[in-house]
Amino acid sequence: MSAAESGATRGLKRTAHAHRDPLDTVVAHQIGALLTPVEGRHGSHLAGSRWSLSRHGNGRESSTPEGESRRPEQGRRSYLRSVTFTTRSFRAPLWALKPHAQTLAGKFLRPRLSLPLRRERWETPDADILLLDFADEGLEEAPLVLLLHGLEGSALRPYALLSYRALRREGLAAVGLNFRSCGGEPNRLARSYHSGETGDPRWVLERLRQRWPERRLGALGFSLGGNVLLNLLAEQGAAGAEFVQAAAVVSVPFDLSASADALERGPLVRAYTRYFLRSLIAKVEAKQDLLGAEKVERIRRARTMREFDDRATAPIHGFRDAAHYYASCSSARCLDRVRAPTLVIQSLDDPFLPQAALPEAALRRNPALVPLLTERGGHVGFVHGPAWAPRFFAEEEAARFLAAALLDPLHQPLHARAQQQGKHSDSADDHGNRAEELERG
Repeated sequence: MSAAESGATRGLKRTAHAHRDPLDTVVAHQIGALLTPVEGRHGSHLAGSRWSLSRHGNGRESSTPEGESRRPEQGRRSYLRSVTFTTRSFRAPLWALKPHAQTLAGKFLRPRLSLPLRRERWETPDADILLLDFADEGLEEAPLVLLLHGLEGSALRPYALLSYRALRREGLAAVGLNFRSCGGEPNRLARSYHSGETGDPRWVLERLRQRWPERRLGALGFSLGGNVLLNLLAEQGAAGAEFVQAAAVVSVPFDLSASADALERGPLVRAYTRYFLRSLIAKVEAKQDLLGAEKVERIRRARTMREFDDRATAPIHGFRDAAHYYASCSSARCLDRVRAPTLVIQSLDDPFLPQAALPEAALRRNPALVPLLTERGGHVGFVHGPAWAPRFFAEEEAARFLAAALLDPLHQPLHARAQQQGKHSDSADDHGNRAEELERG
């Protein structure tokens, strides 16, 4: 079954929602406290580490901290080349030191860029639909990066658009997968997506490989999408480095149970929960004919993410209950099986994941993983620079890593090669003009 393109959208730009976001009210009451500086270090943990991305003769890759040696696995040919990647330090600015300040600044200050995008509508093997947004104009033969978005997001969220731009500047094409029921069009089936749903991204990557057999493929996942991506790479095991040649993940909820608990601690974090539940429950209500009125009414009464997962996510997707879903789909349990070189950008103060639940030992133990753990950054925040001209570290660093792993150095843009040599610039001119609109949804 070929992927049918339903139409092209050029210069795509979506405006802010007309309704008032409940988080706006929270921000109005909390902003003074959030922007109050606190004492302490706000640098980066493990940033500045140098990693060697070794490309094998059979196309597979591995990553190793510089100074350590790795012998090729038995049966593999010698390395063709090595690319050294140096992680950069992230420093939270004084105006956004606290975790919620970073999280909300990331949400409200990321611009909604106008980019040349085209959308394709794919029919799935189970008679449902998937929407894919391609950012590949002029890069039809470049390596292609699949982006997976977060909970109740889409492939057109500001962090996705910023990622497409950052990837383009490194010479990489991108395509964003809208999970089922996301992207502005409801899906047909009762099922949708969840933190361990790897079937759709696997099928998409397989179709992309069939369509462009000569292109190298990468992947980039944010939040829930990062958890999905790590699960997928672990399922692929040793074949993962051929399936996806390099990956990056940002703000991953490695332990879903701990994350669900974290979303109930404190009034501001509970506001995030209400924000997610409003969208999730609305989608369930729209499927009453498929789910039944009694089930929908029970789901409608959910007040926590755990209650929603227990009443909706788990039974709809074949799990016994929320506990079974969390235990089966938390990526912390399978990090040791990831074989594709993967950059992990994670803040120790992520309000969606307690630091005690961060699998730091497992991240360090697997030589395929490149952990970039920062003391600050919130959840998909990583905002730095002045408040009037903020920059967004996660998208920049992920694109830089993927370019180092996917591109032949002789064909990289000049600025990308300079960055790999540590000659990057912090000037605003290097990152282009920002669009006027800010995300409000």
